[in-house]
Amino acid sequence: MLLILAGMSIFLLVRGIVFSGREAVVRNGNLDDTKSVDLVVIRSETLATSDASTRIEYVAEEGQNMLNEETIVRVYTGGSASEKSLEELAAVREEITQELNINPIWELREPTLDAYGTAVSTNVDNVMSAVRDGNAQQIVRLQRDLNVSLNDRQEYLRSLTIDDAVLSRLYESERNVETSLSAWITLYKASGTGRVSFYMDGWESVLSPNNLDALTEGTIRAVLAGEGAPGDDARGKQGLYRFVQSSPWYVVFLVSDWNLLQGQTCTVSFDDFGGRSVQATVHQVTKDNEENLVQLQINEDIGDLIGHRTASARIGAQPSGLLVPNGAVVNQGSETGVYVINGNQQSFVPVNRLAYDENNSLVQPKTPGTLAENMRVAVQ
Repeated sequence: MLLILAGMSIFLLVRGIVFSGREAVVRNGNLDDTKSVDLVVIRSETLATSDASTRIEYVAEEGQNMLNEETIVRVYTGGSASEKSLEELAAVREEITQELNINPIWELREPTLDAYGTAVSTNVDNVMSAVRDGNAQQIVRLQRDLNVSLNDRQEYLRSLTIDDAVLSRLYESERNVETSLSAWITLYKASGTGRVSFYMDGWESVLSPNNLDALTEGTIRAVLAGEGAPGDDARGKQGLYRFVQSSPWYVVFLVSDWNLLQGQTCTVSFDDFGGRSVQATVHQVTKDNEENLVQLQINEDIGDLIGHRTASARIGAQPSGLLVPNGAVVNQGSETGVYVINGNQQSFVPVNRLAYDENNSLVQPKTPGTLAENMRVAVQ
């Protein structure tokens, strides 16, 4: 019985670490580690602005994939001049509609006209309902649907040939107003392939992949707190839309006592967005005050996060490195490290503590070669 107990005191294997009395042998290994964080989303995007506009007509839909040179918005400038032309155009088109309604020849076309009219009425009702509900995302899409149905009806009417002097005069007036109005229209088109979003928060120029090196803890905390962005070059201009590259994109968060390494892979599982999970790579880790500012790069399609600046998520990592018992990790002044045993001597080796669980710590020596597999460390 005494021999068995003595044998048990010689070594105990716990997750790959051999304990010998108050010593342990360093082993290679990894740990599963997951943390819940609030993060900031940073996209590769371009903000389109206009100095002045009378009216904006949205051609594309929120989140729509765009091809090069496809029109995103039409911007009407010219102040009262363009507004007057728009009013004249609406008035002429109303006259055309009235004339068509009273012309008996059009009775033959009534079923088709009714179908176009029903589509217009339905889209008007949908827009008004979205306005009452305060659903901004739906309003943009439904306004586009309404414009399409109005244009479809107008094109159908133009395609029909009728010997009617009044209608001929009205159509000529419509063409003249459209020609006059064209001088006040600026088309904004896609510059390559990407996706469009009409949601802007003012942080677009600050939170850019080009500025990742300049990010600070204060900036991330301000965004997470919902604070407004500082003034930038777009001040005094009207934001029209964001033209977004689907990938890569980045998430940034603050965390203490968690040392992820550049190039390490991990999983980001979003609490919302249907629990979506994506694979990410650690792009950069910087120390700011007592926090680690972690930047992850994601090469998957940005999806619904195209319109969101912040999110809650769980970051799962499985870092690998050197495993030691938690009791081997000590603080000496401001340094964290382990005591390496060499014969009867012990020497302090500073380490980065990458992760830990209830038993073991995953560490990395600050000076390469000072800690390696099979070395012995003291356990407190």
